Amino acid sequence: MTALMAKTIRAYNAALPPDVSALPVARLHDLRHVHATHLLLAGVPVHVVADRLGHADPAITLRVYAHVLRQHAAGVADVFAAAIEPGHDAIPAAANDGGADPGAAALLARPLASPDLEPENPRSLSL
Repeated sequence: MTALMAKTIRAYNAALPPDVSALPVARLHDLRHVHATHLLLAGVPVHVVADRLGHADPAITLRVYAHVLRQHAAGVADVFAAAIEPGHDAIPAAANDGGADPGAAALLARPLASPDLEPENPRSLSL
C-alpha cells in the first residue's frame, strides 16, 4: 500500500504546473496520523477518534497522541478566563433551549467576588 501511495503522489506531482507546490512524500500511515491529529485538535472526543482508528481502548489513542492533547490544552485556561468575564454569557443560548436552567447563565455570569456576598465581619463565620 505504501508503494501505491508513493506512486500516486509522484504521478500527481508530475502533472502539476511549475508554479504549484508539490505534495510531500507521505505514507498511508502518515495520513492516518494527520487525520487523527486534526480530529483531536478540532475537539472530537478521544473515544470517537479511537474508534475511527480501530483502537480497542481510548488509552492507546491517549498514549500515542498525548503531545497533541497537551499542546491543545494550553489554550483551555484562556477559554475559561474569557467565559467568566463579566457580561459574557457562560451558557450559550442553544444550551438554554435544551432544558438547561436559564438561571444558571445569570448565576455563572455574576462576578466571583461581590460586596453583598461578603460578611461584615469575616471572623464571625463559624464552620
